[in-house]
Amino acid sequence: MTDEADRAQAAIEVMEAHREMHKRVPHLIANGTCHYCGVAIKDGLRWCGSECGWAWEYEEERKRVNGSNN
Repeated sequence: MTDEADRAQAAIEVMEAHREMHKRVPHLIANGTCHYCGVAIKDGLRWCGSECGWAWEYEEERKRVNGSNN
């Protein structure tokens, strides 16, 4: 059984992981297309929505952890 403190700690860890990932992607330039699914988007954005942003970050983190450069 998890209590409120455990849930809060888990949320903090997730937010910290996302913050660290965002610090590692400044080189990713907004180019008018979603960097995950390729759909056309407004200038200044890197992804078409939060789902694509999270999916891209997840895949990049998996590549980093697994040592893949692809």
